Amino acid sequence: MKSKISTFISLSMLLAVSFASEQRIASLGGNAGFWAEDDQNIYMFPATMNNFNIAQIDGNGENAKASFLFGEGTKYGFFMDQSSNHLLNVAYGSGSWGLLLGFDTNSSEVGDTKTSSSDISLGFGLNSGFGELGLNFMTFSADDGSDHKPSSMGFGLNLRREQPIWEFSHMLVNFSFMSGEHVEYMDQDNEKMSLMNLNVDLYRHWALTESTDLLFALGFGYMSTTLEDEGGNETEMSGIMLPKYTFAVETNLLEWATIRAGVNQHHVLSSTTKMGDTEVKSMGDSDFSLLFGIGANYGGFKLDANLNPGFFVDPVSFITGFNDETIATQFSITYTW
Repeated sequence: MKSKISTFISLSMLLAVSFASEQRIASLGGNAGFWAEDDQNIYMFPATMNNFNIAQIDGNGENAKASFLFGEGTKYGFFMDQSSNHLLNVAYGSGSWGLLLGFDTNSSEVGDTKTSSSDISLGFGLNSGFGELGLNFMTFSADDGSDHKPSSMGFGLNLRREQPIWEFSHMLVNFSFMSGEHVEYMDQDNEKMSLMNLNVDLYRHWALTESTDLLFALGFGYMSTTLEDEGGNETEMSGIMLPKYTFAVETNLLEWATIRAGVNQHHVLSSTTKMGDTEVKSMGDSDFSLLFGIGANYGGFKLDANLNPGFFVDPVSFITGFNDETIATQFSITYTW
């Protein structure tokens, strides 16, 4: 059942926050939408690029990324990603709007066999009196030399606005849809695939002290997935997450040192999986995650890292080197001006 929960939660974040959750955000719960001042909002809400001038490198050596965003009045940005083959990955913005564009095309020929692929990703953001809006679109197509030509298309919508309800101050809405043909998903080849999910969260920040920020978010999630294999057999999955909790705290221990901690707990209110004439229903399961991070800054430079939770269980083995795992699982270095 845990694998079902993990799949449910990963699907609920697809497209809606697919670019977000780098080091600082990851240790504070994983959703950049709750932290409007963080530069990772550029990918959820592209208009926020107008708030930043940054040069950033992050990753763990296996999935490194680099970002460069600059300009006064008009913003220009360039992005590089080790896991992406994008020929072009740029940003452009001004005032209350921002645009992201990624493009790539590949082809090869071996004897009589020709293969090719292309993908396009677009992001557009706008700040208005109603709130902050972010739109994402992606399309992929390929010719692998066979009769099966993989293709997929996805769309995402993000909305953030002030919404006083009970003790909360803001609302965050994420919606995404993706469909594809002849694609691999959930460790199987699918003739057809469609995914849809919706997340609605209310959140608020409390300034406990001048140097300590506390976040609490409460939300709802729904997802629906349909997969069809090459034999025409369908698998349908749907589920409701209620409630979803995120609790995070960030505090400056020293003028140059910051520590962070985040907790997520997602409850599956109901889950249904249907394969042919077999239908399985369940409820009551939950997924819990505890996250830690640290930060250090000097002048315009900032270092952020996610800490391995195992460090707090057995710190001696990490410090002395009698452990194959690293203390910091991810890191980023950012310069702002």
